[in-house]
Amino acid sequence: MSAPALDVRIMAHPSRTRLALALRDRLGALDPVIVWDAVQEGPPSAMRTARRAWSVPTRAGATHRVVLQDDVRAPSDFADRLVHLLAWHPLDPVGLFAGWSSRTGQAVRLAAYLGLDWVPVLGTALSATGIALPEELAIRYADWTDGNATEERDSISVHSFLVANGADPIIAVPNLVQHDSPYTASLWAEKFVQGPRRSACYLDRCDARAAGAGLAHLPAVPYLSPGQLRSRTAVRDEKGQRFDEVPSWRYARQLGFSTAELVSLFLGEDTGARRALADYLEPAFQYEVWLTGFLCGRVLTGLRPAGPPDLGTPAAQAASRTMAAGCLSRIVSPGILEPVADLTAVLVEHAVRAGLD
Repeated sequence: MSAPALDVRIMAHPSRTRLALALRDRLGALDPVIVWDAVQEGPPSAMRTARRAWSVPTRAGATHRVVLQDDVRAPSDFADRLVHLLAWHPLDPVGLFAGWSSRTGQAVRLAAYLGLDWVPVLGTALSATGIALPEELAIRYADWTDGNATEERDSISVHSFLVANGADPIIAVPNLVQHDSPYTASLWAEKFVQGPRRSACYLDRCDARAAGAGLAHLPAVPYLSPGQLRSRTAVRDEKGQRFDEVPSWRYARQLGFSTAELVSLFLGEDTGARRALADYLEPAFQYEVWLTGFLCGRVLTGLRPAGPPDLGTPAAQAASRTMAAGCLSRIVSPGILEPVADLTAVLVEHAVRAGLD
């Protein structure tokens, strides 16, 4: 098979012209094409614009179609990193982004700690922020969207098509696009109410390259729920091939840890971060952050055949920094979120290490 070659399209709305042109300039070496929403004055439609973007014929010599939304930021080594991953996975659909408050985003963090290249999608949507599809699959998806006039979310549409065709997508680690940085209010009300939707793990440059390995199987994913502001754990049900959610305290109890024991461990963590965080976060929520990190450490312990965790890499540090921030992004202003992200990153790292012991 020939080396991967990219055909990049930017799906854009006229109100986002400045953003679309800036992204095109940043990716200038790839000569991306901007595909505009067909309805210039009416309400925007992500699905309508995505349908047009995927339907543009593939340029000569390209092996993959790549569709990016107009409000993303791409790293300086975007092409090199994507081509590297596609060389290992030439037939797989590749998502370039996982939101910092999602379960898939938490899986991305676990993979970042292990120095791996990808994770599966946990859920029923593939973020349409950025997607790369092999040409043949992209053509089939474009034909399928032409025959389906649905206006469902483009992220659900593409995931439904891929799974129905036996093409389970993977997510690049670290993510290959950043979103909402700086924050731009969404054109769609359903997204606007979610606040900033940034990457779980993004680097403007990443020199580390794994050999295409990923986290194909995850027994559990502890994460901070933005809806409940509590730690939850998605536990894999092997019989049903799905994830069932339970409160993390209950999952911890299944592992043999009582809440009293865990609170004692948390209160014994004298990192300085807890004291500094007292100006921003109540101890009860700090504990939820710590519990999530601790249980991530327990999960990583079971995944050690994939390699020993390294919490000091740039990708791992980026992952730790977003764990609590993603949960708080709907309720905390950016000016407060930045220092909170820095301080909670320290708390998360110590918690993960405690879970590894």
